[in-house]
Amino acid sequence: MKVWKRWMLALLMIPGIALVTSCHRSPEAKADWALDKLQSKLDLTDAQRKSLEPFKTDLLAHFKAIQDHHKLVTDEVVRQLESGKSDPAKLDQLRAEGLKEMTAIGAKGQEAFTTLLAQLTPEQRATAVEELKDWLECHGHR
Repeated sequence: MKVWKRWMLALLMIPGIALVTSCHRSPEAKADWALDKLQSKLDLTDAQRKSLEPFKTDLLAHFKAIQDHHKLVTDEVVRQLESGKSDPAKLDQLRAEGLKEMTAIGAKGQEAFTTLLAQLTPEQRATAVEELKDWLECHGHR
């Protein structure tokens, strides 16, 4: 994958990470915040933002599924700790299910990235690259 594609993908992942890590907002508020952040940083048009709305709904459903899965995993770990018996087959099954959901999120995120990238102006792309470089440097990734 070309470097600029990685940068753009990471730029789209930043709001996604914010959706998952910010615990003081509802998932819907986190999604709106993420889109607002993209809109303000890249000065998205109404049409560009509107094209991302369907992805917000899909990603919220996937994030909910991941939260539910996380509860299943933690409940299973507690159960195994309480029983004193490890069940590697059950943990393998839960890990496989989690990877499947993460793959689905990745595919949906890639689709959103492709949709947005096709609509960005050269100026918006330049801004996105600069914002992402700054973020990567600030967080020790460069």
